[in-house]
Amino acid sequence: MRIIYPLTLILFVLLGCQNKEDMLELQSLKKQELIERENYEMIDRLFKSFNERNIDVFKEVTDPKWRYFHPSNSTTPVSRVDMIKELEDVYASNSKVSYEVEVSEIIASGNRVVVSYSYRHIYSTGEEFKGISIVLYKIENGKVIEVKDVAQSLN
Repeated sequence: MRIIYPLTLILFVLLGCQNKEDMLELQSLKKQELIERENYEMIDRLFKSFNERNIDVFKEVTDPKWRYFHPSNSTTPVSRVDMIKELEDVYASNSKVSYEVEVSEIIASGNRVVVSYSYRHIYSTGEEFKGISIVLYKIENGKVIEVKDVAQSLN
């Protein structure tokens, strides 16, 4: 009888610790899932804003230290300020042309989001430019901090 009580106590403590560890792991997984869902939704919203020519979404979701590497192995990134200027110029100069981005897949994992998409531009001259791209977004503190892009023209 004397052995049963200590064994029962040890078993109770071990199971109690394991349940706490399991609960902590479950909470961690739920937090990770929430972050990944928020990151997915942010990038999905960003791509929709490109079709709408809404520069405000880009400004909202990007960090001031944002850097864009295109092609992805470039050692000289485009700054956020330069990208905003470029988007403003493209949207203004192509206000009467087709500008379409079609996302085929978005995958969020941790603080990274990968997007595969195609794009099509028809300029006022009638010239068409088509391509495909895969982009890797790095997100910190709820903002896009870095983008690496691999694109291929289909013309």
